[in-house]
Amino acid sequence: MTRSSALLLACLIGFCAGPVRAGEAVGLDVVLVSASGRGGEPTFDPRIPANVQEKLRKSALAYSRYTFAGRQQQTAPYGSDAAFSLPNGESLAIRPSPNASRTHPVRLDIRVLSRGRSLMKTQVRARYGSPLIIHRPTSNPPLLIAITANKAR
Repeated sequence: MTRSSALLLACLIGFCAGPVRAGEAVGLDVVLVSASGRGGEPTFDPRIPANVQEKLRKSALAYSRYTFAGRQQQTAPYGSDAAFSLPNGESLAIRPSPNASRTHPVRLDIRVLSRGRSLMKTQVRARYGSPLIIHRPTSNPPLLIAITANKAR
């Protein structure tokens, strides 16, 4: 490979991956919702943000009551974990990183932990301002975790 083709390849890789500049960060908004009941028209605790209520109404979940259980907000630099407390001694770790998509500009590595042991691990591409819902049906009562990524200010 010639030096010029190697340079071209490096530029293309850098363009596709999207540059990560020092100091870039993502605002993370985590809303905890306790779910109960089955069937009927769902009722929502008014403390649950409107964008989370809308996402839950459109979901396939069939609970009849959604109760606000807490809210935590943090700003996390790209590549660093943000830790959030969950009920029952569990915790949530979210590591944001840039994503090359215009429609989904941030990637979130998400882990739910209990006493240092991983209970769930997933990676999603997120839109700014659009909540992602994680359903924890084994919690008592069932727990919904709404995660919204926002541009850090």
